[in-house]
Amino acid sequence: MNDEGPRIVETDGGLSVVYGERWLYSRRAPLESALRIARSIELQSSTLYIVPSPCLGYGLDALLARLPPDSALLCIEFDRRLAKLCEAAQEPYRGLSRIAFIDEADPGSALLAALDAARGLGRFRRVAKLRLGQGEELHAPRYQEFVSALEVELSMSWRNKIALLRNSRLWAKNFFFNIGQIDWSRVASSVVPGAQAVAVCGAGTTLDLALPFLRGAGPELHIMACDTAAGALAKAGVRVDSVVCLEGLVYNVADFLPLERQPLLSFIDLSAHPSSYRAVEGPLCLVASHWMESALHERLAASRLPCLAVDPL
Repeated sequence: MNDEGPRIVETDGGLSVVYGERWLYSRRAPLESALRIARSIELQSSTLYIVPSPCLGYGLDALLARLPPDSALLCIEFDRRLAKLCEAAQEPYRGLSRIAFIDEADPGSALLAALDAARGLGRFRRVAKLRLGQGEELHAPRYQEFVSALEVELSMSWRNKIALLRNSRLWAKNFFFNIGQIDWSRVASSVVPGAQAVAVCGAGTTLDLALPFLRGAGPELHIMACDTAAGALAKAGVRVDSVVCLEGLVYNVADFLPLERQPLLSFIDLSAHPSSYRAVEGPLCLVASHWMESALHERLAASRLPCLAVDPL
């Protein structure tokens, strides 16, 4: 394709779009070919359909007429010149229910806009790509990256729902026990590390590769570790400045043993297992995961207790 911009051209079967030397619709029957695709697709319920490069909007009417009530269309255009050219043709569809348009050159910002347009990705069970023309070929890798990112977000949303169903009673039980048992004299009023940089250590397979660097780090680097990584770092002779514990079950408490109760700053969730509070020494920074919409969390937010509010899971 040369650098010639997109243009709308007249054919015997209606208007089509040419971008350089590439036809984005059929040369002979642009509208009918898109309608044929839209009418032949087997649409599923609870599905967010991604329409890459909707161009002139051909086929959208047919899709909306057949779309299950719990599904939706999300049209995305990554080519700014094409988006500008086809803006007027797409205007009648904008503002309709169960369809949204995103015109973005950056896949990252497009993903954020998509999550907002979907109004709660968790109401869908799957994401599917639905191609009505050839515009996707202009930026094929970026469209695939976008769809894959949405699939990851959807999968995470459902995993979080399952975790909520399984653990919400345990988290609530821990929450009430911890609120009644916390030594409030240990609760830190400030959690700003004195160091200029922070190394955040998880318990992944690459942690071993970082050990030589972490052993040689001076006080200008604050080393923060999740509970599972803290013990591994201590065994390897690495200084641990702070630890993070969000686990509601008792199993991770053993990971604190190699720390030998040395004083350090601990970020501990109010829903964490109560033993976590007894397994560490030093100041506490209380973390309040907002794991569900409830009067309990509303009252906690209004209580002005020294808790750092974080997103759930």
